[in-house]
Amino acid sequence: GEHCESFSAKIMAIHDPHSPTASTPRTSTGSTDVSNQSISAQHPPPSARKSGERASTTSDVAETGIAVLCRVRPHNDRETRTEAEGSSCISVGSDGETIAAPSINETFCFDAALGFDCSQQEVYERAAQGVVSDFMRGINGTVFAYGQTGSGKTHTMAGEIDLLSEGRGLVPRVISGVFDHIAEASDQMQFQIKVSYIEIYNEKVRCLVSNSGDKETLRVRERKGGQTYVEGAQEMWIGCEQDAMNVLTFGGANRAIGETQMNKDSSRSHSIFSMFMEQTNAIDGSKTMSKLNLVDLAGSESVGKTGASGQTLDEAKMINKSLSALTSVIHKLSEDQGKGRHIPYRDSKLTMILKDALGGNCRTSLVVCCSPALSNAHETCSTLRFGRRAKEIKNKARVNTEPSPLELKEAVTQLQRKNNELFAEVEALREERRLLMGRTDAAEEQRRIIDDLRAAVRAERGRAEALEDASKEAEERQSEQLEDLTASLEEAKAALAARDAAPPQQVIRRDADREDELERQLESTKKAYADLLADTTDQYTKARLLQVEETAVLMRRKALNDTRLLEARDLEIEIYDRKVAQKAQRIQILEMLLTDSRHRIDRYKSSASHLTETDGGVGG
Repeated sequence: GEHCESFSAKIMAIHDPHSPTASTPRTSTGSTDVSNQSISAQHPPPSARKSGERASTTSDVAETGIAVLCRVRPHNDRETRTEAEGSSCISVGSDGETIAAPSINETFCFDAALGFDCSQQEVYERAAQGVVSDFMRGINGTVFAYGQTGSGKTHTMAGEIDLLSEGRGLVPRVISGVFDHIAEASDQMQFQIKVSYIEIYNEKVRCLVSNSGDKETLRVRERKGGQTYVEGAQEMWIGCEQDAMNVLTFGGANRAIGETQMNKDSSRSHSIFSMFMEQTNAIDGSKTMSKLNLVDLAGSESVGKTGASGQTLDEAKMINKSLSALTSVIHKLSEDQGKGRHIPYRDSKLTMILKDALGGNCRTSLVVCCSPALSNAHETCSTLRFGRRAKEIKNKARVNTEPSPLELKEAVTQLQRKNNELFAEVEALREERRLLMGRTDAAEEQRRIIDDLRAAVRAERGRAEALEDASKEAEERQSEQLEDLTASLEEAKAALAARDAAPPQQVIRRDADREDELERQLESTKKAYADLLADTTDQYTKARLLQVEETAVLMRRKALNDTRLLEARDLEIEIYDRKVAQKAQRIQILEMLLTDSRHRIDRYKSSASHLTETDGGVGG
């Protein structure tokens, strides 16, 4: 009672909603009532919640490997009688980190290697003390022991269940370490702690501290975030370490054990003692949540050595099956780091419950317990290989936090500010889109003008070709008329020569004929003169046609330039179209972000309102 009173200022008040005095807070300072028949659970406070019931944020992500410690037990009485003195299948290196196995000519390196003479306190300091420190910071932790049956796992994990005994194991020492940290914590920190104690027997999960006394089979569930939990497991609220020790004692008495040729108190099930802690800063309301699993695995068994039969044989088969699934998960994780392949967590209840401890959000410490006996050399080497594999696994441990009401309000303010910025950006993008659409319309108008110019150039080119054809025809007619005049002149010259040579009467007749002919020629000459005048007009037309041709050439060049300009405009229009599409996509993304921000603001406001009401209730 005096030991529990020292924590009364830091363990938060616990209310019993079914009690007549539920409105009056009382401090959990008494020990949990434990008897041979049942254990009475304290009711959680209104502000408390089941592990993982409310979503929490995580921070300070750090990738850490599984810490592996190898512990070699001394020879037992049977091994001392049957084997030569000083014989051993393994030896601990002088550096305290290596284990040599001469039978297979291999050396195994671990974070620590402890020999026969190591103390329970040394095992705690090397294997669990760092996990406890991180647990108090809000980081999930797991400590478990692995090895063949009779290798000292239960002695390492449980030892003597006595707070004052030097022989107490890791679990009692971890409990003491947690409450030592609480005693040293600031007065502004308030703590809520609950524990559960389960076992996995023949692949059935059972609660070791059930009030009903019945070992009902429980189901392993998985939340949306991937975290696993045991549905229906009894969770006990504790106020001091003696409460936790009472739970540990009561649950240990209910655990399945049996006798084999290798171990008279052989564990026939895997046991998991879990601590759930929520820390609240009374000043700013911020919270951290963490979970610590302390696992005592049943040992792998060789039926030929244990002499198991009947129910004990069935138990051994199920133990080996679950340990085989654990080995398979370890093997996959050590080989497939970062490859995203399937990890067979669902092959057994044990691997499902330890999912976070193996490659998840957890800091994990593994103690591999080994027998030095020559008769166990094969099993010991297998255990060492298991530890070496496990050391290659990387976990991503994070601090699990819940924001305080002030942080929630600040987050809401920041989201509102971000929303305003997004609104402004959306409006700017819409305005830019309108401008781009306007420029697109102008480009379309310019394209129509260029098309009209092209049509005009084609029409002018057709007229120029028609004038060129008319000019060629006029030249041909003028050439024919000149040839006709030349022929007439030659005929006139021949006629004059003939007249000079002919008699007078004939000349007179010829002159008369000639006059008629000259009249006709005069008429023809007048006509030719008129045609010549027309030809002169045709030459003017030809000159005009040349000028038109030059104009057509200039128009062709301009059309070419206009074509190039049109292509440039087309390219610019295409770029504008792409920009418009990008802006439209950006607007759609921003609208989605705005919708998501509104949902987040609503959730933050709801959480802030709930936390404010909760803080008011606790303060009252």
